[in-house]
Amino acid sequence: MDYLRENQPDEKTGDQIRGEVGEDAGPVIHEPSPAQILSAELTKALDEFAPVSNRLLNWLIEVLPLVILAFVLVDVLVTRQYLIGDLMLLSGLLAAAIAGFLLYSQIQGLPGVLRPLWFRGALDLRKTLRPVPSEGGKTVAPLWSMLPARWRSPRRTPRPVSDSVEENFKTYVGDFQRWLNHRLSWLLGLLFAAILAISFPYRWQMGLTFTWVGDLFRGISWVDSLGILSQIAIAYLIGLLAWRMIVIAVQVSRLGHRFDLDVQVQHPDKSGGLKPLGDLCFSNALIISILGIYLGGWIIAIDFSVSNQLGSTNPLLDFSFYNLWEPFFRQLLLLFLILAMLAFFMPLYSVHLAMIRKRAELQQMLDGISSRIDHLTKQLLDRAEDMRVDEAEQIAKEISHLQQVYQNNSTIPVWPFDRSHLIKFVSTQTIPVLGLTNIGPAILDLIKSLLGLLPS
Repeated sequence: MDYLRENQPDEKTGDQIRGEVGEDAGPVIHEPSPAQILSAELTKALDEFAPVSNRLLNWLIEVLPLVILAFVLVDVLVTRQYLIGDLMLLSGLLAAAIAGFLLYSQIQGLPGVLRPLWFRGALDLRKTLRPVPSEGGKTVAPLWSMLPARWRSPRRTPRPVSDSVEENFKTYVGDFQRWLNHRLSWLLGLLFAAILAISFPYRWQMGLTFTWVGDLFRGISWVDSLGILSQIAIAYLIGLLAWRMIVIAVQVSRLGHRFDLDVQVQHPDKSGGLKPLGDLCFSNALIISILGIYLGGWIIAIDFSVSNQLGSTNPLLDFSFYNLWEPFFRQLLLLFLILAMLAFFMPLYSVHLAMIRKRAELQQMLDGISSRIDHLTKQLLDRAEDMRVDEAEQIAKEISHLQQVYQNNSTIPVWPFDRSHLIKFVSTQTIPVLGLTNIGPAILDLIKSLLGLLPS
């Protein structure tokens, strides 16, 4: 990068150095410049970035999905005691294991998102927070500008910590890590654990009384008691992980507010070199979508099973006793659909605005090229009769070169993801939408009727 090249010490041979300081002057020590020290500190901060600083928690995040998967396999294939007759619990554990694997992969890959942003030179000091021009000459204002004036406080350009991009990004990385491991995550974990604990009296139709804790554990085996406690502990762990998902979304959003972004038009990722941000937010949305697919799939299965009385032919497909869960599942499903869309698009909106700001700058360069092409074309036309052939050929080559440059840079991305991300995101929302709109059971009925027309 330019700032590294500018601050590299001059390369000199040993004879040159000795000639400058004398043969007996001893070893020459080059003191690193402040820019070199800062670059080394930033590189160290990126290398040592720890989304989960607690080793025990990091180990639990890695091991828990494997433990859940092992429990499912052992119970289904060996003991056949708890899950074989409860497909909802079985599929729920599998969904939890898949979400756990995705979340662990996301957390471990987080340093790999920050590092490319820096070494690709994608960041610059923030210059303005005013609405930016669009191609149509209108302006694109931030989302909060649509709120009534009395509901929103005035927004200003975030004050940089210094005039150095390195110093500002080092501060951003440090803030990111501190918020990921903030003690407030404990409160969210306790909230998740409390919600799950309070749900037991309702799920077991006991009612929430002052003695519900004692009533809950009275008359059950130690295995069931251990199961209840383990579920509460897992809920606490999920709260800690949910905190980190929230922090990731917030920090990606802050990136577009704190920095201007250098959109690399011809980058192979077709997202201006900012695809790691799109990948990160898509993984956040995908984790939420796994839960939505679970809920939507069960809504479809319950409706189809009850309407076609599948339980009369196969007791394993009798889902009528799950009917009580369907209204609650629909409410949760709507929540997860909204959360998935917010998790994907909302953090990237500020990045989108930053990319639009950069597009306005690049468009000015392209406009200069188009003006030059127009000037040269008119020059060829005006002097067509008296211009020498070699001069005309030279101008024609320059026009061809400028046209190629314009064409190669005319498509400027304004979102840090490409079409494939949108296709993947929409596909993950298919089952939740079909379940929420009752279209899913109708499609299954249609397929069943079509299969019934086939000759046996």
